[in-house]
Amino acid sequence: MPRLLPAVISLYLCGVFAWTLRRGPPMVERFARMVDHDLPDFTLPYCRRMTIVWCVFFVGNAATVVALAVLAPHEWWTLYTGVLAYVLIGLLLVGEVCVRKWWFRQFRGGPLDRLFARLFPPERTANGRRSLAYDAERHERVTRTGNSSTLSPGHDR
Repeated sequence: MPRLLPAVISLYLCGVFAWTLRRGPPMVERFARMVDHDLPDFTLPYCRRMTIVWCVFFVGNAATVVALAVLAPHEWWTLYTGVLAYVLIGLLLVGEVCVRKWWFRQFRGGPLDRLFARLFPPERTANGRRSLAYDAERHERVTRTGNSSTLSPGHDR
């Protein structure tokens, strides 16, 4: 039953992500803190919801793999597990970045952030204004203390 191995891996990943929901911090928050260790508190519920989204994705992926392994020709299973599953993962990752940028409107200095800032001006939403206020407060704190180690790359304006 090697055709079920991708389903086992998906269920394992689901279990790991789900475990972090009970024994926090949620997995997406852990990843977010690798990029920005001074993560704003108002982003934490979003990180929790995205961890749940990944759990649902992993369950759906496992169910698809099992269904294809049992009911479909080997070629369909191969196409899904070798190409389509990875395309879906990429779409979820790109979609999540777009939703996060649109929702929080928190931008740094990179070219993609400059594009998002033009498309989604932060001043136009409550979440955007909250992100701007948070960034200003953090910048002021760093200026006051002289400790730039609390800023992630791109945060130093």
